[in-house]
Amino acid sequence: MKAQAGALVRRWSNRLFETIVARTTVAQWGSCIFLLLLVVTRTYSQEETARWLEKNIESQRLLNHYSAEGKIESSLYRLTGPFRQRDVFNLKKHGELYYVTGSTTFLDKHQDQSYRFFAVSNQDYAVEYSLRKEKRAKSAIAAKKEKQRILKRQARFAHLDGIVGDDGSSLSALLLKSGRHAFIGNESINNIECKIIEGETGQGKARLWVSDQRAFAILKYVFEKGPNDIHDGVPLQKQPEFHEWKDDETRVRWSAVLDNVRLGQFRDFYFPIGGSLTVVTKLSSGREIKEVSTIRRDNMQLSPAFTEKDFAIDLADGTGINFLDDLNSGLEYEWVGNNVVVSGSQFSGTAQGSWQSRWFFRILGGTLGILLIAVAIRVARRIWWET
Repeated sequence: MKAQAGALVRRWSNRLFETIVARTTVAQWGSCIFLLLLVVTRTYSQEETARWLEKNIESQRLLNHYSAEGKIESSLYRLTGPFRQRDVFNLKKHGELYYVTGSTTFLDKHQDQSYRFFAVSNQDYAVEYSLRKEKRAKSAIAAKKEKQRILKRQARFAHLDGIVGDDGSSLSALLLKSGRHAFIGNESINNIECKIIEGETGQGKARLWVSDQRAFAILKYVFEKGPNDIHDGVPLQKQPEFHEWKDDETRVRWSAVLDNVRLGQFRDFYFPIGGSLTVVTKLSSGREIKEVSTIRRDNMQLSPAFTEKDFAIDLADGTGINFLDDLNSGLEYEWVGNNVVVSGSQFSGTAQGSWQSRWFFRILGGTLGILLIAVAIRVARRIWWET
């Protein structure tokens, strides 16, 4: 029985194969082979680009634990006119722990608005504050669950490392996570051969120039976002407006380009120590805002010996806190004993006063309603008698 069933299956299989061969033209066979080769090539390309992205992430791990000094010289082309600013900073970084202190100086105008800044993230909180003439901070921004929102505010110092994702991820990590990436060509930058990797990150489109001659370091990148791509937690076109914008203007395009990258070397490890960053925001009216920055990182120490004191938050008790974890409850917060605590409420009066106030207006409204009805009835009766 089994032998007969096997013979029947083989006979029908051969007949099916002969029918397919007889009815398929040479062009159709060629198309099938081409599609098969295309699928195989694309699969290999994705596997190979994934390997390059993993190599880049691995080669940059030393940058999870370092200290450095730095400077950013920026020219900002806003709608109200251009101006220049300079950021000088000291940075300590150990994984998700970091301490950044420095100053922002406005060079052309608004010099009196120059300030010093501090940003700290430890195991408990992330805190950011700035000082102008005062010696101690009167208020600060803090987060416990929403630390990434404060880390994002300091992202300008991480652009050299390709960390531009909304969640603090590098472009390589975002591409690897999305799985949508491929080689699109080769290009030489300063006589260094690079492969160009392009793909969708889930937050925008990215292109990376990666060199295996420099331990898979990135020598250039382009990151672009459309109106519906997420930017700072919301779609780009729903970002808040600058005060000099027109009422109907929204963001429709955003891009960041890092080039002119200079690399440092430690043994077989290459890392960026400088570069030029151009960030452009295009508006629905056709106008655009541009920021061109030269970033430099000096005196880098890899794997230094940090202690808990290096990431301590230096805020005086009683400092007012804008708590990013709770922006809508109406509660007010302050810093006490290295913790964020509730200091009061934005509501005035007591619950009893509020209840009494509501009943007062209800009674007043009811009384006025009755008076209006009585007047209307009286007028109606008078009209009826006259007619």
